[in-house]
Amino acid sequence: MNGLPLRMMSAHYGLLENFPAFAVAAALTQVLAPNNREVLNLLGFHVFMKLFVFYPAYLFNVVPARTFAHISSIAAVINVCWRLTKGAV
Repeated sequence: MNGLPLRMMSAHYGLLENFPAFAVAAALTQVLAPNNREVLNLLGFHVFMKLFVFYPAYLFNVVPARTFAHISSIAAVINVCWRLTKGAV
């Protein structure tokens, strides 16, 4: 494979690689802080950046946007986990 089909498959695998961390953060949020708007907004930010910025940037090979979306979405998940360990209620 090469070209667009390869980029589509690679973008899909890029999303799959990050899903376990998001799923753990979302599950812990549901159990520990289901009414915390800041944590829920961070999870929503992660989804937005991965699906609406990272994926199209990967398909169209826009490296700066793809890098920014990836770093900021992973930072959001780390921030969620950090807030949950600090006792966000």
